[in-house]
Amino acid sequence: MPVSHWDKATPLNNGTVDQLRNLQMQEGIFGPQYNDSIRVLMAELAKWRDDQNGSLLTTGTSTAYVLATNQDFGANPNALADGAHVVARLHTAPGAAATIVVDGHAAKPLRIASATALVVATVLAGRPVGLRWSAADDCWYIVFRSIEPASAAEARAQSLDSKALTPKSMESILPIGTKTAFYQAAAPAGWTQITDAAINDAIIRFTNGAGGGTNGGSAAFGTVFTSRTPAGTVGGTALTEANMAAHRHAVVANAASSAGVGLSGSNFLSVEVTAGMGDSNYSLRGAGTEPGVGLSSVSGSGTSHNHTFIGTAMDFAVKHCNFIICERTAA
Repeated sequence: MPVSHWDKATPLNNGTVDQLRNLQMQEGIFGPQYNDSIRVLMAELAKWRDDQNGSLLTTGTSTAYVLATNQDFGANPNALADGAHVVARLHTAPGAAATIVVDGHAAKPLRIASATALVVATVLAGRPVGLRWSAADDCWYIVFRSIEPASAAEARAQSLDSKALTPKSMESILPIGTKTAFYQAAAPAGWTQITDAAINDAIIRFTNGAGGGTNGGSAAFGTVFTSRTPAGTVGGTALTEANMAAHRHAVVANAASSAGVGLSGSNFLSVEVTAGMGDSNYSLRGAGTEPGVGLSSVSGSGTSHNHTFIGTAMDFAVKHCNFIICERTAA
């Protein structure tokens, strides 16, 4: 029988091993037989060694592995003892509900916990894994995985479940009910996409206080951030006398007019006063001096007016990446 069957509590029970493995260690053995028996024992230990050093390599498919060990657990119908352990390399990454045939025994499930099948893509091809037989659960448990990642992708796969290699490891990091964002089209296994209208076409807003996990606003991201051309009308304002600087307009030149000079488009209005028969005479003439006296009547409508404004087109179509928000709903 393999080393896994050796009795550590009652050594005399190992007599069965003597018979099955040609270990001539029975009572009354002759001296010359000791050397051969010790060499047989060394060979058994070497088989156990090579079943633990990761040199075993499976065959078969990603969902139906086949493994041949050095100890040959199939040599006896009872040779697959509870707790039997080997270290092997899977020749290809596991698929869904993978099983394994060890030394000709019936195909048994590969699991990481009771009733929990091996998670797809969490064991990478060519890396050592520890396999322990459980007679009670009728399956092979993966009890450890390689801690020496060969690539960044492998390091990521191992980190998903690096504690006890069970779904509890992930749950301790991201408990069920956790919500987070994913840069992909659909929710990963164990997660459910949240499709509330309130978070569709929305931006992320950070807050340093209460309010996390809520939303607000009403204008959609795609509606606000798009190509726009500003245009409109500047509001009209009626100017009042208080809005204008105080000023007057003189209409008559304060100067003697030139005799015989008439008004024209090149001179200014002046008034000449002469003495008459009891009254003064006023004559309108042209003069070269600008008006300085006399006021004109008020001119202007006093109504408001508008200025049309047309700006340059501005592109608010901000470059962005689309994320989905998912909630962890299963292990």
